Amino acid sequence: MMSDCECTQSDHLPLNDEVDRRIGELLRDSGTSDVVDGHVALLAGPGDRVVTSDPGDLGRLLKTRGVRVDIHRI
Repeated sequence: MMSDCECTQSDHLPLNDEVDRRIGELLRDSGTSDVVDGHVALLAGPGDRVVTSDPGDLGRLLKTRGVRVDIHRI
C-alpha cells in the first residue's frame, strides 16, 4: 500500500517534542486519543485524500484543525 503513496519531503513531520505537543493538543481539543490518527491529521492538508479504517476519529481531528480533506474508509 505504501508504494502507492505520493509523498514528498514536505509531507514528512518527524516526531519530536514540538510535534508531540501539537499532537497532544489536537487530541485533547478533539476529544480523541489515537496518537497515530493525530499525526496523520497534522500531516493532512486541504484537498488531500486520507485512507483510514476509522473515519470518525480522523474526521473529528481534521474538523478540529479546520482542514477539509477527502476521507476514504477501507
